[in-house]
Amino acid sequence: MANWFDFLAFPKFRSLEKIRQRLFFFSIFLVVFPFFGAAQYDAAYRQKFDMIRDHLGSGRTGKAFLLLEGLYALDSTNHYTNYLMGVCYTEQYIITEASIKHLEYAVKDVMEIYSYIPYNETRAPVYAWYYLTKAYSQNGYCDKARWAMQRFFEEYGSLQNDYFVVNIRKFLEHCRDRTWAKAHPSGKDIVTKDVRYSTQRPLYGLQVGAFKELVPVREEFDDLKNVEAFMDRDGMLRYVIGHFGFRKQAESLLKVVKEAGYSDAFIVNVNEERKFSNEIVIVDNISFKANIRGRVEFRVQVGAFTDTDSIPPELARLYLKLDEIKEEPENGLTVLTVGNFKTYETADFFKETLLDLGVPGAFVVAYNQGHKISIKAAQKYIERKEREDKG
Repeated sequence: MANWFDFLAFPKFRSLEKIRQRLFFFSIFLVVFPFFGAAQYDAAYRQKFDMIRDHLGSGRTGKAFLLLEGLYALDSTNHYTNYLMGVCYTEQYIITEASIKHLEYAVKDVMEIYSYIPYNETRAPVYAWYYLTKAYSQNGYCDKARWAMQRFFEEYGSLQNDYFVVNIRKFLEHCRDRTWAKAHPSGKDIVTKDVRYSTQRPLYGLQVGAFKELVPVREEFDDLKNVEAFMDRDGMLRYVIGHFGFRKQAESLLKVVKEAGYSDAFIVNVNEERKFSNEIVIVDNISFKANIRGRVEFRVQVGAFTDTDSIPPELARLYLKLDEIKEEPENGLTVLTVGNFKTYETADFFKETLLDLGVPGAFVVAYNQGHKISIKAAQKYIERKEREDKG
């Protein structure tokens, strides 16, 4: 596999998924070894960090984040840990000011030279400014996003036409200030049901994740079954497996779940009203537990505009260039897509062709049963189906 510096030197790595993968590998490359000068940076710390590196390298940001919380609890002053936590928030498109908090701290100590990183490095890379720009944009702080982008250009440079320079400008293009966001709410419509058990005794389950924003079960917990999501009174979303009458039963399951890679899972009382009385059942009129089924198709998205606007001139001209444009409603937008492909690779090749033809901003998307799903979820589903067919 090519390393990060190959990516910087050669423009052949143009696929967004490949870029992201190499970005994560680079993030981990900066700190490979823990710090043995302090008591908390022991062998257990190193083992946990290696797991984080593996998760990020495979795009499992949710699992990586759960482990990063443990490292943050050990040393909240580590700028690199704060940087990685901010990366996880922004890469998962979790709109929360926690991403800003971590990245604002990370940029307080940014390394100037990163061709060689000693094992005890605690500083953040220059890309912390890139992700801070993204976090500000996602949260509607457009003026701050412009400031952070300028700082990134000062540290990194703005003349090279690479992924970061091009993409950071897109954050500003899509930024909507907080006044606009309040007038155009785009939050998900979440329906919960009240859960009441017939016993007042504790019922033991395993909490495998907790997030401030909704995280799709089929993406973050694809190798687990029977995951339920609960919204507590503070708005925290907790992901839980099981409800056993005896703690020993939960302990047996905990061992298996940890072996499956969820080392931070722990036992909770799911009969606790404050945290586990409202189960999420429907999100945007779709069953929260609905799985991908049937055919997955990949398309290339070439544009989007708000439902209240007329078609922008640059998008209207696409109707003269491209055949079979589809219009799809999506959270107050009309999304324009082209093509219908069975594999991501075929769609990605078509996307590159469109870019070469002068269609800017094209990227690959995935659909199932008429609903957009993430590329990661689509690819995992296809891989699982292929394994089942072979077996």
